[in-house]
Amino acid sequence: MLSTCNMGQTGPRADTPGFGSQLSALAGACGLTGERDGPPMLLYGPYIDYIASTLGAAAVLAALERRQRTGAGAYLDVSQYECGLLFLAGPLLEYHRSGKVAERAANDDPDAAPHGAYACRGEGWIALSCWSHEEFARLCGAIGRSDLAKKPNLATLAGRKSAASLIQDAVSGWARDRDAHEAARLLQSAGVHAHAVNSVADLFADSQLVFRRQWRKRRHPVLGDQAYCFPAFDLSDTPGDITAAGPVLGADNERVFRDFLGLSENEFNACRANGAMD
Repeated sequence: MLSTCNMGQTGPRADTPGFGSQLSALAGACGLTGERDGPPMLLYGPYIDYIASTLGAAAVLAALERRQRTGAGAYLDVSQYECGLLFLAGPLLEYHRSGKVAERAANDDPDAAPHGAYACRGEGWIALSCWSHEEFARLCGAIGRSDLAKKPNLATLAGRKSAASLIQDAVSGWARDRDAHEAARLLQSAGVHAHAVNSVADLFADSQLVFRRQWRKRRHPVLGDQAYCFPAFDLSDTPGDITAAGPVLGADNERVFRDFLGLSENEFNACRANGAMD
């Protein structure tokens, strides 16, 4: 049996209800998200719900493997709050090591400069990062600003961070008249870490995802054709598939009540006639 809720089954706040956005704030993730001088930012959606469900599935698999070996069942207590801490491993370790409290830093990275997102033509954006002076020099060459790579004050990480506005203007000026995917290809061919920032619409047309059949189109009886997301893994000997569209409300009533709960045909029909499934 798996229990997964906000705080877990024990402790002074075990009965506290809530939602994923508040858990993200409680677990410290929102405090590290946003502009350096701005307020904390809520993450997209119930972020910790997604983490907890994945860890919960792994815990269930471990319990099933144990049951296969020993015949013993297990009760699993998964605290979603504690699951969220998994993604703060770096800041938590740094605090224990040095006492330093991590702070918001927008798109900055302690080991890369430049490191950010830049507006391209139309509504496009490109994300790029440089992790060495050599990569920065390749970036400068790709955007036609080799002069920047020759500046002594930009030869170090600290120097590039102090001249962030200068570099920002140079990259932004190059990117704004280019398609984001074209810009990404040009920078990648120069050996620079770069990718276009995909919109949700872009994901459904992405050639990599299409090739790997990430989206499986199925006909829903009410909603029509829907693209269903296949899991991010497959098994070579037993490949999976999206076998059908999501069921409509009550579509499996007969199977659940008769096959799982053991009602006879007469009992099932009586329940339905009495409005139990309306």
